[in-house]
Amino acid sequence: MYYSLTVAGAGFARDGKLSPWTGIWLANIGLTILAIILLPRMEQLRGDRGWLRRVTRLEIWKRFMRRRKTQARKRAAELAKAPNGETERPLTSEGSFPRLIDIYLLRRFLAYFALLMLAFIFLFHVFTFF
Repeated sequence: MYYSLTVAGAGFARDGKLSPWTGIWLANIGLTILAIILLPRMEQLRGDRGWLRRVTRLEIWKRFMRRRKTQARKRAAELAKAPNGETERPLTSEGSFPRLIDIYLLRRFLAYFALLMLAFIFLFHVFTFF
C-alpha cells in the first residue's frame, strides 16, 4: 500500500498534477491520516488506554521478586509436608527455557519469515528493475 502510494505520488508529481513536495510526501500524509482515524478504534479494541501505559523496569523487577518469593514459600511448604523428611524436589515447569516445542515453533516461524522476506525482496527487485 505504501509503495503503491509512493509510486502514484511520484507519477503525479512527474506529470505536473501535484507539486513535487506533495507528490513525494503523498504516501506519508495519507497513511498518517489513516493512522489517526484508526487510532480510536485501537483504543476501543484494547480497552481504556492500557496499551499506552508504560511498565517500568522497577515494576517488572518487583513483580519478579514477589513471584520468586511465592515460589520459594511453596517449595518450603511442600518440603515441610514431605514424609520422613525427604528433600526430593518436586518437578516444576520452571527453568530450561526454551523447551523443545518452543525451539520447534521458533524454527518454523523463522523459516517462513525468511521465505516471505525473500519473496518480498524478489518482488521489489522485479518491480523496480522492470
